[in-house]
Amino acid sequence: MLVEQGETFQILAENIPVGLALINIEGEYRYLNPKFREMFGYNLADIPDGKAWFEKAYPDPEYRKSVMDAWVKDFELFKPGEKKPWVFQVACKDSTTKTIHFMPVQLASGEILMAYEDITQLARARQALEENEAKLRLLYQKSVDPIFIFDGVNYIDCNESAVFIMGCKSKDELLKYHPLEISPHFQANGELSREKGTRIIEQAKREGSSRFEWLHRRVDGREFWVEVSLTTISFGETRPLMYVVWRDITERRKTEKELKDSEERYRNMFDNVPFPTFVYDFETLKIVDVNTFAVRSYGYSREELLGMTLKDLKPDEDVPSLLAHLSKPDPSQERVPWRHRKKDGSIVDVEITGHALQFPGKNYRIFLANDVTEIKKAGAALKFTQFAVDRAAVGILWISEDGEIIYGNDEICKLLGYSREELRERKLYDLDADCPEDVRIGNSRWINDRAPESVETVFRTRRGKLFPVEITGNYMEYEGEGYICAIVQDITDRKITEESLKKREVELKIESSRLEEANTALKVLLKHRDDDKKELEEKLIANTKALVLPYIDKMKKTRLDPGQVSYVDIVERNLNDILSPFLQKMSMKYSNFTPTEIQVANLIKAGKTSKEIAQIMKVSTGTIDTHRNNIRSKLSLNGKKLNLRAYLISLG
Repeated sequence: MLVEQGETFQILAENIPVGLALINIEGEYRYLNPKFREMFGYNLADIPDGKAWFEKAYPDPEYRKSVMDAWVKDFELFKPGEKKPWVFQVACKDSTTKTIHFMPVQLASGEILMAYEDITQLARARQALEENEAKLRLLYQKSVDPIFIFDGVNYIDCNESAVFIMGCKSKDELLKYHPLEISPHFQANGELSREKGTRIIEQAKREGSSRFEWLHRRVDGREFWVEVSLTTISFGETRPLMYVVWRDITERRKTEKELKDSEERYRNMFDNVPFPTFVYDFETLKIVDVNTFAVRSYGYSREELLGMTLKDLKPDEDVPSLLAHLSKPDPSQERVPWRHRKKDGSIVDVEITGHALQFPGKNYRIFLANDVTEIKKAGAALKFTQFAVDRAAVGILWISEDGEIIYGNDEICKLLGYSREELRERKLYDLDADCPEDVRIGNSRWINDRAPESVETVFRTRRGKLFPVEITGNYMEYEGEGYICAIVQDITDRKITEESLKKREVELKIESSRLEEANTALKVLLKHRDDDKKELEEKLIANTKALVLPYIDKMKKTRLDPGQVSYVDIVERNLNDILSPFLQKMSMKYSNFTPTEIQVANLIKAGKTSKEIAQIMKVSTGTIDTHRNNIRSKLSLNGKKLNLRAYLISLG
């Protein structure tokens, strides 16, 4: 029998999932099972006795002393068969440290059977649990939404936001009020606040939670709307508590009222929302109803769709997967991707969202088919966008509010000489030579103004080289965290150009001043020339009228033969032409004008329209337009964007 018991103990000890050690009354280790050796790495040669164990397992002298003190103290009162559990940190042979639960049992022989359980992961989990509890407490206290703990009669706790929204000075002041004291006597629907509150609380107790809207009143008497989330939390056999979260929806209610006022005007629009919707019999899969957009999207008539089943909407190869999905306990609660076939045979990707419908004696389901074909394409486009951003020709940085570099594309890595991994280990002040180490991007105008802004600064490369850059930053939030998306451009060439332009600007100002002086002198000279010309013209006209024209008049009064009369007329006419600056230029430069064209040209120069000229000359407007075209042709103005009147005036 003893042999059999020994063999049984040997088998159990060799296979038990905890470490075992047998220690005799002299403190010598007689046996170590495989789990012990696996757990600590020590064998009997390493720890022949308790002294060796304490030195190796507890290398720190102070900690070793505390362990030994606890060991000795408990063993003084140790009785055979009694267990004395301890938890200590043990140094293993491979230099790792584990948290071990010691479970010694003193045998009748005086020997100690020590069991060792590795609870390192459990200890870490407990520590993590304590840390999470602290975080949850902080989240509770600092939540922007008011939070209360309700025992079914009174509020027994609340957070800071609750104190603020109620206008109280402290938590103690707020908790003195009964919930009905911070509510008006009646709710907006005319129901007594007491009766409605009691009904909702009972519902939350039955169902575990409730969400509703409630009209509250601050301590100063002002009323406001909140959305209340009420959750019942049980704590064993103790009285359950309710976790109450408010969300101020005063503005939302105001908006809802405005929306409700316009509801009638837009009801038809909502009735025709472009989203295919199907109702089907879950037993037969027959389609029993569809909306207008389903008809429009799938190409079938309403009657055709009502004569189909769900299998008819699927490609033949997808029908088995449809039937397998519908065999699940509650398939309508899942949002699943499917393929549907339209009447024209085209296949579209759809996302199905549905739920059960309650009809007496009918097992109906409703689902919405959201065409995600374009979304899938957009996913591919998103990958391409990431590819394009990575390889953009300008540097791109994503920076956290603490100045940490979150992302950098290929171009910025090239500019700075860092790999992407190295760049993510840097902060902004590592790159920006003008940025102090304690900078917080959260204090910048990018975040305060929430608007894109460009700034110039100096960046430092990995090798320490400085170069000027322009950063255009834009603040944005993603999953509750703020980031700056910065476009970084090397403006070294631009700075060189700006310096050159500034130098050239100074030179041009000097040159402009010199030219202005020369222009003034030239204007004076031209004025003198114009004055001399005018004086010469006046003398010519005066001399002609005084010395020539009188004699022509006398000649016309003498007896002249027809030929002589003609010559005198020609002389007189030519003199008049010479005295006219306009006709002088016309006769010298454009002698091929007909008399009619000259007359038309004079009237155009005088500002007359084609219609006015036609009335003066008693011809049609078309005839005048023909003369205009001939004049432009003879002046070589065809095909040129020049105003005819302006050109004639420029001739004098």
